[in-house]
Amino acid sequence: MENVFLSTNNLTKQYKHTVANKDITIELPKGEIIGFVGENGSGKTTLLRMLTGLTHPTSGKFTYLQGTNVRIGAIVESPAYFRNLTAKDNIIFQAKLCGCDEKTALQVLETVGLADTGKKKVGNFSLGMRQRLGIAIAMLNNPDFLILDEPTNGLDPQGIVDMRLFLEKLVKERGITLLISSHILSELSQLATYYIFINHGTIIQTITSDELHASLGSTIKVKTSSNNAAEVFTRLASDGAIKGYMQNNDEFTLRDPADYNLITKALASLDVKSFETENETLETYYLHLKGGRV
Repeated sequence: MENVFLSTNNLTKQYKHTVANKDITIELPKGEIIGFVGENGSGKTTLLRMLTGLTHPTSGKFTYLQGTNVRIGAIVESPAYFRNLTAKDNIIFQAKLCGCDEKTALQVLETVGLADTGKKKVGNFSLGMRQRLGIAIAMLNNPDFLILDEPTNGLDPQGIVDMRLFLEKLVKERGITLLISSHILSELSQLATYYIFINHGTIIQTITSDELHASLGSTIKVKTSSNNAAEVFTRLASDGAIKGYMQNNDEFTLRDPADYNLITKALASLDVKSFETENETLETYYLHLKGGRV
């Protein structure tokens, strides 16, 4: 990979008998928005904590290829702020802790759109405003690398869009590398230019957004009460009519349908309650990647 910003080599973290991350070896590109995708308990937060120095690896190492002076800003868990203070008082207090001057702190506050909140206490802010304040605090040292864990968590639809536009503008104007962990995959797919997929503490794929979109196909969602549905869809996959399928209770997602004649005959033999064709999403791609039925 050209323009590598960060590389890890067999990065492993073990807590007693639990291996949270195992042999993580990846390269992250500089100046990109990197989407970090994985389920709860998949090892995302542990890896983020290692990259920020909040915890140390059991073995392996990681290297920032710009040298030792890489500035890191992060929200890995809940942003740190005082609810009974204003945004201005919060940012000035945090600036003193990290050795930043007040002028820089107020400029950062303006960058995130909170310069005009006046005497309003942070405890009375909307969730989106508090998220922005957390990002402002993370940006105080003018980071080269910004790590955000669930930055849109709990936001309403408009708040999610506003956050996306803000982060896109931030990366474009400052040229930082942004790593985002998020469960809102539909939103992440509109933002990320590079992806890391993790499952059970192991990286299962890294891919550019262009490569990902070229890989996305279409799906057929079938709802059926037939007891032999899994057997039928396994046969479709072996015959090449579909690339594979995923099952969620009585709903089956058939990936990349290729032979509609065989599929139609198969569906006719089942008690189909409903079916619909749609384009594959980042979510269905990940679910198949981590071990959907094939």
